[in-house]
Amino acid sequence: MSDRPFHPVFVFPKECARVVFDFSLGDGKDPRFAEGVWGLGRYAERRPGVYTAPQYGNVRDTHLGIDFFGPVGTPVHSFADGIIESTAYNSLLQDYGNTIMVRYEDLLPDWPLVWALYGHLSAETLNRSKPGLRVETGSVLGWVGNRSENGGWSPHLHFQLTLKRPDVCDLPWAVAFSEFEQARLIYPDP
Repeated sequence: MSDRPFHPVFVFPKECARVVFDFSLGDGKDPRFAEGVWGLGRYAERRPGVYTAPQYGNVRDTHLGIDFFGPVGTPVHSFADGIIESTAYNSLLQDYGNTIMVRYEDLLPDWPLVWALYGHLSAETLNRSKPGLRVETGSVLGWVGNRSENGGWSPHLHFQLTLKRPDVCDLPWAVAFSEFEQARLIYPDP
């Protein structure tokens, strides 16, 4: 088990106000939501009408990660020592855009192996983050991407864990509410 403390994946400036957005109201319906505002999107939140691209079939509405909102270029950090397992550009509208998957070992007794997906990153991130590269706790993995490179979303980091080894550099970031109880066993709350 790791004897080093975990590092925040996203460091908010001390002087900034942070908002926990309520996306259960629908995409952009929270009056506090605006591009460039520092904030958070919750795990297990039902988000009706947010995932409207054809690949979601109008049924996926329950979020499986945490969203960290901030300006384009905000650094994204590794929360522990790990190895970059894969990288990808997931190009569909409302997909992850530039994505990194990092494998972490022996973090907690119940989690001998865990993978973390870091999504909606800049293209520059993939230029420097190659599979097999070891990363240290707190090291910069990449940066938050803009709309043209992150799937068309407001700038943010989608951070998600999985206890099942992914075959590709992609995870379902939302599931139908009826599938959530089963999904949370594979994709725990970060």
